[in-house]
Amino acid sequence: MKLSLKLFMLLFFTSTLSVIQAQMVCTFLPFETGATLSLNEDSRLFPDYKTNSKRVLVAKNCTDFVLINAKKEIDIRLEVGPNPHPGRLGYHYSLPVSGEVRLSIFDLSGNETEVLESGWRASGEYAGEWQAKEFYHATSVLCLRVGNRVRAVKLVQ
Repeated sequence: MKLSLKLFMLLFFTSTLSVIQAQMVCTFLPFETGATLSLNEDSRLFPDYKTNSKRVLVAKNCTDFVLINAKKEIDIRLEVGPNPHPGRLGYHYSLPVSGEVRLSIFDLSGNETEVLESGWRASGEYAGEWQAKEFYHATSVLCLRVGNRVRAVKLVQ
């Protein structure tokens, strides 16, 4: 379930809480109810997660709340093993959200040489195995693309 909170002022803070940018806006941003908020002494609310290495800041303004940079980072995981591999490789990836997935093998020139998986996947854990063909005697890259997010692992044979 998502809530919308009115956004009045946008402030980005680094981990040392120095101000980078401030601007006036008036819009709505989605905020996931799973994030917990705590109120500190100067009436600012801080969620317990970070996005893009910057603290998400929420400040109180009269009866409305100011919600700053409330988009949660979507983190996809890709793991392989064994690496270096003897021609046979297991892979595992996890998706925090549903979406279009493309899992491919690339050579070091950037050419896509093989597509292992392609299509829509629900959020969750997935695993599979790749059998390298005879011509895969060089280093290659396993690349997982989910929407506009990409994870890549260098594969050595």
